[in-house]
Amino acid sequence: MSEPMTMLSLGPGLTAVSQDDIYRQLSIFGLSKNGVSSLLKNSLHVPRIHMPNREKLVDIVSLQLAWRAVNRIGSGDFYMPGHPSVTKGRVPSDSRTSITPQEFYDKYPIWISELMYARQLDYRQFTHEMQRSFHRAAERMSFAMSRMVGEGSRRLPQPEPLSDGTQYAA
Repeated sequence: MSEPMTMLSLGPGLTAVSQDDIYRQLSIFGLSKNGVSSLLKNSLHVPRIHMPNREKLVDIVSLQLAWRAVNRIGSGDFYMPGHPSVTKGRVPSDSRTSITPQEFYDKYPIWISELMYARQLDYRQFTHEMQRSFHRAAERMSFAMSRMVGEGSRRLPQPEPLSDGTQYAA
């Protein structure tokens, strides 16, 4: 019998799971604890919350978005840490072993949309109002990230007003 998952839920979309639970799910495919840690930290760049009891929590939505990013049609194969091709340095040139934060940032509205659509296909229907609020949240996240990235590396253009005519708060 499988163990219950260790979760922290602060409401819809704010749920974290234990890195050990992710390991238990991926270990059947040959991934070690260090491999899971490397996958999250170095390959997918998904942050972990280090708790005082040494438990590491992972935001499930961040993990889903990163997973969507590497599994997009046309993006090439993704090689997990510990795969023989990775350990021998023989990953094909049209494949990859990680996603960069900038690559994620450049395309994440697409991945958010794909994730929302996948959830709709999973019989979790969203009302039109919920879809609009998700779209607004994605646009605001994009704006906030553009300001953060712009501070350190480059200035990004000011986003257009939202599709319903609302402006961003400065």
